Order: sequence, then C-alpha cells, then structure tokens
Amino acid sequence: MELISITGSFKNEEENLNSFYLKVKTLFENQLKDYKYEIILIDNASTDNSVEIVKKICQFDKNVHLIENIKDYGQDKSPYFAIISSSGDYVIPMVTDLQDPFETVVELVEKIKKNKVDIVFAIPKKIKKGSKIAKSLYYKLMQLATNGNHIENFHGFGIYSKKVIDALRAQNDKNPYLRVALSEMNFSSLRIFYNPNDRVKGKSKNNFFSLFDIGIMGFVATSNFFLKLIVLSGILGSLISFLIGSYYLFLKLSNWDEIQLGIAPMIVGFFFFSSVQLFVIGLVCSHLSNKIEKISTKPIVVTKNQTNVK
Repeated sequence: MELISITGSFKNEEENLNSFYLKVKTLFENQLKDYKYEIILIDNASTDNSVEIVKKICQFDKNVHLIENIKDYGQDKSPYFAIISSSGDYVIPMVTDLQDPFETVVELVEKIKKNKVDIVFAIPKKIKKGSKIAKSLYYKLMQLATNGNHIENFHGFGIYSKKVIDALRAQNDKNPYLRVALSEMNFSSLRIFYNPNDRVKGKSKNNFFSLFDIGIMGFVATSNFFLKLIVLSGILGSLISFLIGSYYLFLKLSNWDEIQLGIAPMIVGFFFFSSVQLFVIGLVCSHLSNKIEKISTKPIVVTKNQTNVK
C-alpha cells in the first residue's frame, strides 16, 4: 500500500487538533482505505495545551509524529520542515485550523493518480478574511515580480509526489519560500480550486506584523525584480531631480529678483529622498540577509523533542 503523509504546523491550536486528527483518521478509514497514512505535526512553541494533546494522540496512534520546535519559526520554515521530514509516497500539507476542507483531499489523491502529474495545487477561490485589498495588491505585485510563478491565494495546500519532496531536500534551502519554489521547479502539475472553510474554533495567529514579514520575505526571496526596479527608480529620480534643479536654476538666473529660492522646497525634497533611501536600504538589507541565510550551515529549525519520529 502506498503511504500518504499529512503534514501541518500549529501554534496554540488546542481547540482544533483533536478534530484535525479524527478527520484525517476517518478519511483513511473510509474514502482512502487503500492507502496507509502518517501525520506529521510540528509545533511552533505553543503556550497552551496543544503539545500535550498531540502527545496523547501519539500514545495510541504510532502513525502520528510530533516535532517540537524550541521557538516559533513562522509560517514558512515549520511547514517546510514537516514536509521534508515526511516519508510518504505523496505529501499533503494542511492547516490545522480546519480551513482546508478534507473532502478536497480525496480529490487531490484522485487527480494526481489519474493525471500522473507530480503536483496538484489546491487554490482557494477567494481571499481569506482580513486586509483583502492589501493581499490582492500583494498577489499582483508578486505575479509581476516572479513572471507569473507566484500563484494567487495559494498557501501550500495540495499534493506532492515523492520526487518533488526529494528535490526540495536536495535544494537544502535554509530560508524557504514554498509558494514560489514549487512552481519554479517545472514539475508536471495541475490546479484545482476549492472553497475554504471558516475557522470554527480559536483565533488566527496571523497579525499585521506576521503577514508583513511573509510579504517582505516573498519579495526578497523569489526575485531580483525589485532590486532592478530600485536601480531604475534611482536613475529616473536622479534625472527628474536634475531637470527640476536645472529648470529652477534657469528661472533664478533669468528672474533674479522675482524668484525666491525658499527653504520649503529644500526641506520637502530632503525628507522625500531620505525616506526613499531608508526604504531602499531596508529592502537591500532584507535581500542580503535572506541570501546569507539560504546558504548558511545552520539547520532550518532546531527541535527540542520529537515523538514517534524515527
């Protein structure tokens, strides 16, 4: 029998983890009974009873594996580490807040087997609640920056063959951005679309700062487009400044007594270009930091305990 790995990361999801496990187990006892399963759950330094709940599940189901991180590694590194820690013939990453519908899992398995592809991307039909305008703008910018390789609304849910997982391991990326990495690999793939569930229990762990961090990481990790844009903006800005300065100088020389130099334009110009410089420096530093981390020798995550992990 082929093995399917279900992976997921969590932080303070004590109200959802039992339901998540039972839904996976029921799925493989019924619609997917011709497959074996393993569940790999990775903890991002939860402060509630989430870890204790998963440990109890591990006691009576050895197919469930728990990885405990020493700290919160965010929404990219932890799910990625769970994926490359899997041993299944196919891997299906899911969110543990139950927003990824389990009926879609059956469709994913059917699609990858029937069409003999390496990846089936599962894409929500709508943007999740919260900052929809900002998210929509972000997706459009990422599409432009990555030449269409960034899939709108995609967050990792799908099914991947063992060949894809082996390729991810071989990359040895210490600062992964899975949403683009998968589409850039050029494996055979197709897409399905689904309606995500609403969160039933608990609160989302996302906030402005976590989403901002993911957004910036996406920009600096996947493309040099924005660095090229900065250079182009610098050239255009310099040209415009030179033309404005030349025009102002001409007016002053031709109308010496009527034209006042004034300090206001100088102050506005100074603060404008200072803010642009700070933005550029921040983006370049983020880009360099990401590149350095990608090639570093440190592990993707550091774990403090593992349960049922061979």
